[in-house]
Amino acid sequence: MQKEKKYLLKKELATRYRVSTSTIERWVSSNILPLPMRVGPNRILWDIEEIIEWEKCKKEEREKCQ
Repeated sequence: MQKEKKYLLKKELATRYRVSTSTIERWVSSNILPLPMRVGPNRILWDIEEIIEWEKCKKEEREKCQ
């Protein structure tokens, strides 16, 4: 049985990090966040697995600096 992929909307991602959707857009354009998938003219999604992996990498980077 194949595991169903989960995706986050921009608003959900902004809620996750407690920032505005404008900040999410800025982070994407600055290559801070992983790139989203555009699945329609008004629908942009982030793969939750990619976001979790990105968070793990950020945590590892932080721990190296301490």
